[in-house]
Amino acid sequence: MNTIKKILMCLISFSSGTIVSASVLAFIAALNIVSRLADRTNTTKYLRVYEVVISIAGFIASFYGFISIYIPMPAWFICIYSFALGIFVGCLAISLVEILNVIPIFAKRFNVKKGLSYFMFSIAIGKCLGALIHLSFNKFNF
Repeated sequence: MNTIKKILMCLISFSSGTIVSASVLAFIAALNIVSRLADRTNTTKYLRVYEVVISIAGFIASFYGFISIYIPMPAWFICIYSFALGIFVGCLAISLVEILNVIPIFAKRFNVKKGLSYFMFSIAIGKCLGALIHLSFNKFNF
């Protein structure tokens, strides 16, 4: 009976994580964030690759949250991974902000005519550093 409870709990936990990942991916797809990001970076020919990679990453994140295993990695790999993760999250946040027209409204309200690109770049750098700090000190303990 105890084994059946564990198997049932594993299935429920994995299903819950999959539902959360699917809802986040559906949110990203509903706002056309990936296609806008690909359009802005002039990489629309890789749109299918972006979609597949984001879907696989959602599955891996769901699976990792379920299993939570420790994989030792060298510090240089963690730095590169954190930098790439920060760039992705920064681009995703900036494209979401752009879709919601927050940056043009911000620029109009505060009468910003120069330096808006520096503001957006600082947001991306902040996201990158935040991911680096989070992954360095919270997950890998080095």
